[in-house]
Amino acid sequence: MGDEKINCHLSREEGVKCIDKMLAIAGNNFESVKFKRRDRVLSLATMKSSIIVHDQSVVVNPTTLFQRMSIAKESDEELEEFLTYELSPFPLALFDEKKGGLMRKGTKSTLYKAFRGEPDTSILDKHPKYVVDGGFLLHKVVWPEKKTFGQICDSYIEYLKKKYTSTAVVVFDGYSDAQRGTKQMERMRRSMTQSVDIQFNDKMVPTVPQEKFLSNPYNKSRFISMLLQKLSASQIDTKQASEDADTLIVQTAQSLAEEHETVVVVGEDVDLLVIMIGTL
Repeated sequence: MGDEKINCHLSREEGVKCIDKMLAIAGNNFESVKFKRRDRVLSLATMKSSIIVHDQSVVVNPTTLFQRMSIAKESDEELEEFLTYELSPFPLALFDEKKGGLMRKGTKSTLYKAFRGEPDTSILDKHPKYVVDGGFLLHKVVWPEKKTFGQICDSYIEYLKKKYTSTAVVVFDGYSDAQRGTKQMERMRRSMTQSVDIQFNDKMVPTVPQEKFLSNPYNKSRFISMLLQKLSASQIDTKQASEDADTLIVQTAQSLAEEHETVVVVGEDVDLLVIMIGTL
């Protein structure tokens, strides 16, 4: 629970005060500049989640506090005044304090419930052009046991030729910087159960399960690079986005639609559906 020591909502003012003190003491001599710990800005995260009430320590739940404020407020202006102060170390509606402050995972799959009945598959009889989500493909093909990485790549090629008659364009996510990007939070969440970094080549046999291996972004990136080479050698068109591939998948489908009567996007990510609906 915060008290008058919390001043992060006045960080600019506190910074100006700190600079004024520094200039008053040091003048123009930069070597003598010193910042003291007592002048730093304090957030609610630096405080304990309890206060003393009648000589007893009482734990305060920020969520409960906010709910009571919402009920007790007499006007929106009063609530606006309340919210000028920090109520929690991070927005609890967006971040999960029980999982180390990671961003909450959205339940996008609920969108599927809006669709009823069986899909119309008659368009598949028109020899369509396929655009396959590489992330979907990586997990769709089950790795055969005791096979090398090279043989595993061959199983992906066999699957594509069998399901899509070599007419598919496979689009993969990019991993140019595994620490930053639109999927950073998801990768951090997966890192809790991921395998260690593995150095491998096409002659080696995997020593960890498929899902655990692919949960490591570095392993996944290297495997995608190997698979891209194998697919290209087999005359299967491929693309790789700089980060998340969803937008590139839809753009590729739109481009192919200018030359082909029917284009089918293959994937399980609901984001693909949302983007395609948004581009109509």
